[in-house]
Amino acid sequence: MTYKILNCTYKNGRGTKENSSNWTCVFDEENNLYYGETFLGNADGMFYTLYEINKEIYDSVGSFSNDDYKSQNLIKTGRLLYSLEDTNFGTPNHVEEVGDTNYKQIHDKYFKHTVK
Repeated sequence: MTYKILNCTYKNGRGTKENSSNWTCVFDEENNLYYGETFLGNADGMFYTLYEINKEIYDSVGSFSNDDYKSQNLIKTGRLLYSLEDTNFGTPNHVEEVGDTNYKQIHDKYFKHTVK
């Protein structure tokens, strides 16, 4: 699905396998910036990643006829800005990785509306 908010064009989808992530990508036309996020929540926990991506990745996501993990794996080839794993394997485990200290501003500007 593709939609537009102000000067940004969004694409989102979900892989076809049971444990495929939901994903959303954005192109900020005014600033020529591309970002992508993946999210998976299930009985094992919650997994979230935010990446800076390029035009080629943005143009390719969502174009696969059998998109089991293809779009989410393509997004993950970008530059990692932030990841969070909150798992429920016995003792709860919370692991964060920060690749860019501006990740929160990027998330809030482009992806805050996508939070389910």
